[in-house]
Amino acid sequence: MDDGNDVYAIDTLRVCTPDVVQTIQTVEGTGQHQCKTFCQQRLVECTVPVTAPITRNKIHLFTQCHARKTKPTQTSKLAAVRNDCSLFSRLYIACQTRSGDLDAFLHMRISHIHLL
Repeated sequence: MDDGNDVYAIDTLRVCTPDVVQTIQTVEGTGQHQCKTFCQQRLVECTVPVTAPITRNKIHLFTQCHARKTKPTQTSKLAAVRNDCSLFSRLYIACQTRSGDLDAFLHMRISHIHLL
């Protein structure tokens, strides 16, 4: 067992951010305060209608521990590879239908892969 103060996401064992730790420590008190305010305003004082919408809490939870952000360079490289794949598949089909030199096309394809 770990004796540290870090909070881990159990499924990934990634350390949660300080925002998540702060939220976990204060979420119960926040909920109790909001419940008291709701009852006081709507049921006791009747200053707010019961049908009034309840505001959503924007809290940081374990989803921030799991989020893996891809680097922009990885994203752009992946997009470039997908575009190349699409282009070569269209060129291959065109080469077959227009009786092109398939050996020259494949040689070009292999040399392009080695450049990447």
